[in-house]
Order: sequence, then C-alpha cells, then structure tokens
Amino acid sequence: MSRMTTPSSSIPLRRTVLFERHVKASARIVPFAGWEMPVEYPTGIFKEHAAVRTAAGLFDVSHMSALEFVGETAAGFLDAVLASAIARLEPGRAQYSYLLNEKGTALDDLYVYCISPTHFLLVVNASNAENDVAWFRQLLGDPSSLLPDPRLASGVRFRELRDAGPEARVVLAFQGPASADILADALDRRERAEAVRSSRLNDFFPDLSVWGIPVHVAHTGYTGAESGFELFVHPDRAGELWDRLLQQGRPQGVRPCGLGARDSLRIEAGLPLFGHELEGDEKLSLTEAGYGFAVRMKKPFFVGKSAYARRIVPQAKRLLRLSGSGRRSVRGGHAILDAQGTCVGVVTSFAFLNPNFDFMVLAAVKAEFDPEPGTRIRAARVTRDQVSAALGPDKQIELTVRHRFPTLEEKQAWRSAYVDRSS
Repeated sequence: MSRMTTPSSSIPLRRTVLFERHVKASARIVPFAGWEMPVEYPTGIFKEHAAVRTAAGLFDVSHMSALEFVGETAAGFLDAVLASAIARLEPGRAQYSYLLNEKGTALDDLYVYCISPTHFLLVVNASNAENDVAWFRQLLGDPSSLLPDPRLASGVRFRELRDAGPEARVVLAFQGPASADILADALDRRERAEAVRSSRLNDFFPDLSVWGIPVHVAHTGYTGAESGFELFVHPDRAGELWDRLLQQGRPQGVRPCGLGARDSLRIEAGLPLFGHELEGDEKLSLTEAGYGFAVRMKKPFFVGKSAYARRIVPQAKRLLRLSGSGRRSVRGGHAILDAQGTCVGVVTSFAFLNPNFDFMVLAAVKAEFDPEPGTRIRAARVTRDQVSAALGPDKQIELTVRHRFPTLEEKQAWRSAYVDRSS
C-alpha cells in the first residue's frame, strides 16, 4: 500500500466498481492514489479496526492493480526482475517481493501469486501501478538492456487484469478471525472447505467458486490478522461478492472497512507503507524496514542487486515499532530522541487504535540506536530541525519500544482487547 495523495485537479479521479455501494453506506470518500476511496464508514475507524481483530472486516482494495504474466519463461523473467526467490515459488503459494530499478531503488513492494509454473499474478500499489507497468513493458521490450539473458523475456505475455474481458480480476480483502469459516462455508465445492479453513499465510487457491462466483482466494493481507484473505473476482461479480460476505458475516460482527482502519491495522502490525517506511523521505530499504528475508541476495542475479547491496552495507537505519497512550501524541516527521536528548530518527507513521487514545508509532532511526523491547524512550513533538537542549517537557512524550513485529502472545491478546469495542 502506498501513501495517500491528492491528485492534480486536472486529472479526474477514478472510481472502483464498488463506489456506489460505499456512497449508499454513507462512507466518507477521500482522494487516494488517483481514486475516490472510502476512508471510513459512519461507525468510525475504531469500530472497523476492532471488527478486524475480533470478527472480520471487508475492504475494497480494487484500486490496486492485478498484473498477469504467462509463458514458458515467465518464472525466469520474474525471478530476474524481482528481488525474492520466484524460482522457488510453487503453484498454490504466494510471496511478498520487491521491484527495484538498476540503481537499487525500489519502484514498489508487491505480492506474487503462482497459479502454475507458467502463470503468475502480481498485485501492485495503486499509486505505483502506472510506473510499474511501464517498467515491465520496458524490460520485456528491451530485455538485453538489463536482463542477463534476453531469452527470459521471449514468449512472456503480460497484461493488466482490470479490463481483461471475461478473465478480468479486481481484488477485495476479507480480514479477521471469522474470515476463514465464512469463506469455507460459502464454497460450492465442500471438499475444498477444510483446505481454506486450515490454510496458512501465503497459501493460494485459484479457481474456487464462492456462492457460484468464480474467485481466486489467497491467504494474504495487509492487516497483520492471523486469518485473512484477498479475493480475486471479476469486476462484474465484485458487488455481488461484497454484498454476500457482509450479509453472511453481519451476525458475527463483520463490517465494511475503509482506508483509515487499513492504515491503523497495518501500523499496529508493524507493516511498512511504500513512501513512508519504504523509500520515501527517509529512503528506507526493505532490509532496513525489517524485511531483509524478502531480498534474496544469494540469487545469482536480480535487477538492481549490486546497487542494493551497496545501499545496505553498512546498514544506515532501522525501523522501530513503538506504543503510547494519551491525547498528547506524535505525528509523522516528529523526532525520536536518545537518552541524551539527541535526535536519532523520525516518526514515519502514527495511528490511534481505540477511543482510549492508545496509539502505535513506526519510526525510522539510526541503525546504532537499537533499544530492547520494553524500553521507554522519548519522542519530541517537533520536527528534527527544531530539537534543541531547550526543548521543554511539554514538547516531549514517552513511548515504549515493542517487538519489531507483534509476537504470537500480542496477536492472541488482540481479540480480547478489542472485543468490547467492536459492537
């Protein structure tokens, strides 16, 4: 997911196939990455956040682009242009990945889904989709410029699936502990129900049928939920699937959710946002954001590998996940301080989590600043250029260092912590 943007007034905003449903539900609509998107529904972000932690939330993420790569060399091509180990990705599995240019700078973070050894889907960020598509077309059109073997691009068929006729696909996200049972019960082939119900992160089930609607089902998401799915559906059937999921899940507390809850959920889970915790003003790499495992430096080649290696050795920064409570909080760009009061980093993302004003923070700091989980540190409610020895206590707050990603115990506590706030 990428940062919220306000597009130029000369460029008309696009609308998803579910836009009229959002309006009918009285959602607050905002411009986001060139689209008119729901940021919250009338019950508010806190109840949407709590619904995902206790039952399930349904998100319209059809503004994101699904790309298709088909061909005998599709796996080799993607393995050469993405930083993860696509060559090891098996049918029925998905993988988080990173798209770099030849300078080692990220163009996007994305997800790859393997339908077969010659058939792959990619989901990319809405704000980066146009540039991503142009980059892929450049590599396919002139493979000798960057690829180690131009034959990797031969025979690869590439298209954006939003307007692909009968094979078109857009994406919905169904996230939360009740999602697996609801989806499994809706499958037309009952023998597949247990596989979906017991699925694990990055499992992928192409060509299922849910209430008679053809759907690719992936156990992936952007909320940190232990159980959560992304659903690839034809645009003409997306509204029907949306309605049925909400109708079936309403007695269990399922709610439609907007961008606001999606952001607070991913911050609570420590997930990076492109343009904030990836690249952006702090120029954070995926390794510095805590996802070094997704960049397979042992691969013989991927575009940008040598330049990326120079970026991360030595590592300049790291990402911290921090918590706090109270109306006095911090915002993006505010300073993180060490014990001597020196600025060692800045806040990259912030979100209140509940009506009690508990909040979570992500912050990019110097690599050598590495406090243990549970440590109390200070942040300044000013930007780094305003930090001075004269900074008064009214301009400072205390934050608690959390594990970079939630522990199993923390995730298990979410359900009970939020149960009274979801109703």
